Amino acid sequence: MKKSVCVIMTLCMIFALGVNASALQPPNATIGFPDSYEAAMAMGYDDYLTETAATRGTSVPSTLYDLSTGTYEGFLNNIRTGIYTNYYFYPNSDGELTFSWNVRGNKPLDGSSPSWKVLVGVYDIAGGYIKETKEGAWHYNFGTFYSEELTFSNLSTSKKYCFYISVYDGACQIWGDCYVSR
Repeated sequence: MKKSVCVIMTLCMIFALGVNASALQPPNATIGFPDSYEAAMAMGYDDYLTETAATRGTSVPSTLYDLSTGTYEGFLNNIRTGIYTNYYFYPNSDGELTFSWNVRGNKPLDGSSPSWKVLVGVYDIAGGYIKETKEGAWHYNFGTFYSEELTFSNLSTSKKYCFYISVYDGACQIWGDCYVSR
């Protein structure tokens, strides 16, 4: 009997000193079920985003990132389907924005070795369309990081723009750093 009371008391103390379950959730955790496949894919990336920039979203952003204070820096993790940056930007006085990255491709789960390249579109928020799409070079090696830079020109200096990032060859996913500058 005395032994049972000791065991019960010990268990009560352990539970009383335990950590609140909500403290274990990541700061960007999303509760609930997503409305679409794209939202479900994006929800899985929340734990991997940097604090300087939330690098993905399934909808057009409504928050400005002021590039006059410095370069937008973000982290892309297992990107395959198209995503938006979570910030919009204004181009420089010459009407230019530059999107660059240092990423590598992850080999598909089926073991195949397809080639891949990054596709980037500059999205005109007011107009509601992708103004221009550019693509990086083809890559064939999954263990190497590739750095590239695409400059978008002839943008209106008074319009808001964000970027839409995807990977050509849906079997491959990419991860690494991305940057926006002007």
